[in-house]
Amino acid sequence: MVLLETFAGRLMVFILFSYPRLPRGGRGFLLSRKLYFFSHGFSRILIDFFSVNPCSSVANSSLFLVQESIFFTGEVVIMNVLGISGTPRENGNSEILLRYALHPFEEQGWQVKHFRLSEMTIQPCRACEDKCRGRGNCMIDDDMHYIYEAYPWCDAVIISSPVYSRNICSQLMAVLDRYYAVHALRALEGKVGGAIAVGRGTCGGQSITINAIYNWMLSCGVICVPGELNGVTAVASEPGDILKQEKRLRQAEILGKNVMNVAKKLRANLGS
Repeated sequence: MVLLETFAGRLMVFILFSYPRLPRGGRGFLLSRKLYFFSHGFSRILIDFFSVNPCSSVANSSLFLVQESIFFTGEVVIMNVLGISGTPRENGNSEILLRYALHPFEEQGWQVKHFRLSEMTIQPCRACEDKCRGRGNCMIDDDMHYIYEAYPWCDAVIISSPVYSRNICSQLMAVLDRYYAVHALRALEGKVGGAIAVGRGTCGGQSITINAIYNWMLSCGVICVPGELNGVTAVASEPGDILKQEKRLRQAEILGKNVMNVAKKLRANLGS
C-alpha cells in the first residue's frame, strides 16, 4: 500500500506540474476533488516536494494540493490561505477558533499556512523608518520574514487574537506594526480577510479587537469579509473553554467559508 501511494503521488505531481496547460473540451481534465485526497502518505510526498518553513504548518496535510476550482482556463491554479494566531498561549481559545475557520479551506484542498506566534520570535517595531521605508524589507532579523514571505503567497488571510487590556495582544500587534516595512509593496492588496477575537468577559473588548484587525486589513488593501455578523467574537477564559461552545465553533467555520467563497470568486473573475 505504501508503494502504491508513493507511485500514485509521484504520478499525480508529474501530471500536474509537468503540464501547466491541459487539453480543453472533451479531452480536458475536469478532475473531481476526490482525486486529490489520495492519502496521508501522498500528502507527505507533496510536502517533501515543497519547502515548508519550520515556523509554519500545512494544516491537515492530507488535503494539501488543489481545490475543486483548480481549472479556470486550463491552467493549474493552487489557492492559498494564511492563518495568523496571535495568542502567546499554546492551543489558546482564539487559536482553536482559527483552526475551525481554516477547516473549510482544508476540505477544499487549499494550501494552508498557520503561523502560531506562540512558537515564533517576533520583535516589536523599532521605528527605524529611514532604514525600511520604501525598501520592502525589515532590518530586524527574526521569524517575521516567514510571514513577510506568506503575504504575497496567500489569496486569503484570517487573523485571531485574544483580548488583552481591551485590545489586540502585544504579540499580534508587533506583526501588524511591522507590515510597515513592506507596505510599499502592497503585498496584501486585493486579498480577502477575516478576524477572530476572544475575551474573558462579555465587555472584554472583543469588538475593539475585531475592529482593530479589520482596520489594519483595510489599510493594507484587504477585502474584509464578515462571518454571520461581523468577524467572530467569543467569551472564554480557561484553556479549551471555547470547545464547549458549539455555536462559536460553527460561526468560525462560517467565517472561513465566507472568506473562501469571496476569494474563489475573485480568482475566477481574474481568470475569466
